Amino acid sequence: MHRLLAAAVGADTTYPEMLDKDHIHRVCRNLNKRHKLAQLCGRASVQLYTVLFFKEKSVVEDAHIIRVLENGIVVMVPAYGLEGVVTVTSDADGANSAFEYDAANNRLFSKAHKVAFNLFDRVRVLIRTDESDPLLVFSIYFSSS
Repeated sequence: MHRLLAAAVGADTTYPEMLDKDHIHRVCRNLNKRHKLAQLCGRASVQLYTVLFFKEKSVVEDAHIIRVLENGIVVMVPAYGLEGVVTVTSDADGANSAFEYDAANNRLFSKAHKVAFNLFDRVRVLIRTDESDPLLVFSIYFSSS
């Protein structure tokens, strides 16, 4: 980079193609594309090995609610550094659900089940894999006690 700056002000010389803006633009676009692909590949690799780790086992862990949605919650599981969505309704808009979304208080609650999910609450989640979907499945875990 310093050589290009020096060449730009005439203090040094460089290869002619390094001063061609179109060539540099194509090289930078290619580098950015490859960088993005490498990031996506890294994330996919982590996801694959996480799913393989949880394959054929179910784990109950403490989690924290980091986001409240109309049809569920997003939890973070510190023990594994995972984030996942726990849905409480089958449809995205929360219709025909025992749970109600309170946007003003950023919470999801059910009078029938006598439970409420608030931002930053600690919950227990069941983490498992699903044979029909290559992703992890997160569920709220209610102990029988």
